[in-house]
Amino acid sequence: MAKRLLREWKGVAWLITLVMTALSAAAQTVVLSDGIYFFKTDDNKLLTRGEPYGSAVQLYDWGLPIRISTDASGITTLKFADAADWLIFDDGTGIYADNANPENKTWKITKSGDKYVFQNTISNRYMKVDGSRVLSTATQSEAYAFTIVTPSESVFVSTSSAGSHTGF
Repeated sequence: MAKRLLREWKGVAWLITLVMTALSAAAQTVVLSDGIYFFKTDDNKLLTRGEPYGSAVQLYDWGLPIRISTDASGITTLKFADAADWLIFDDGTGIYADNANPENKTWKITKSGDKYVFQNTISNRYMKVDGSRVLSTATQSEAYAFTIVTPSESVFVSTSSAGSHTGF
């Protein structure tokens, strides 16, 4: 009798683990509300445009706001709020903001703790941080998890002849 109960208990425990794992995986993919956000790193750097040609997505002490939009089918696009072009994965390893190519503009957002990982849905590559550059990687373990904050959560906003910048 005890062996039978132990066997049944192990079966129930296995089933509970399976269900919890499935629920956890399903809860990971998120849709952020459409709006304006800043993407922040652990060392308080923000996404902005930079060299070469002012179009590569880079990290700096100040950043540009990013507009997140998700359509009814759950497809998410990212744009710097002051520009018409999407943040896209290019055919190499970069993330750029100077191309209106609809082929590479869609992203899947996965929550990792209180941070977010971005995966391009066409290339299946992830955003990663390499120094001041934001690149792409095929390896999920190299993906960078960004903190997403709203403009009201920023510490200061300064306006200069170069435009408005937000920092932390």
